[in-house]
Amino acid sequence: MKMPKIIIFLVLVSVSVFGQNAETIDKLVTYEKWNGAHKAALEWIQNDSKNPEAYLRASKVFIALKNIDSAALFINKGLEVSPESPYLYAGKISIAFLKKENSSVPGLVEKAKDFAKRKDSRIQIELAEAFLKSTEESDKVEFKKFIDEAIKLDKSNYKICKITSNNCTTK
Repeated sequence: MKMPKIIIFLVLVSVSVFGQNAETIDKLVTYEKWNGAHKAALEWIQNDSKNPEAYLRASKVFIALKNIDSAALFINKGLEVSPESPYLYAGKISIAFLKKENSSVPGLVEKAKDFAKRKDSRIQIELAEAFLKSTEESDKVEFKKFIDEAIKLDKSNYKICKITSNNCTTK
């Protein structure tokens, strides 16, 4: 009877740590605390090297620093660990846009959609964020499509407000 309680405890702790790591790194990037964000991302990878989210967050730190090669390195390492992570494919799309390798984007979008187990606002938001990196006017339509879908799925998600620059309130 003690074993299920231990398992539940470990799951709750890991979910809590994941949330704290992601939120901490996001806040550090938002406030341009680059050293702290970089350190937090690398510590997360060191402590949980099988977690694709850690690699995605490290990549986002390097994207914010405009160090695209390092961002690509972390995305690719994350894909080695978790080759079916739709969020890592969204990260790969960001890098493709920043490297002006737009021809690879449609295939990456399809992979991200295929690997998404269910339609959720997070994958739509990640794809929308990726399309923000494009300089092509036609990609603004794709950005809007992903944001509109995310709003349909979860209009109270704070990240929608953040990337659309709306002053919305969340639950």
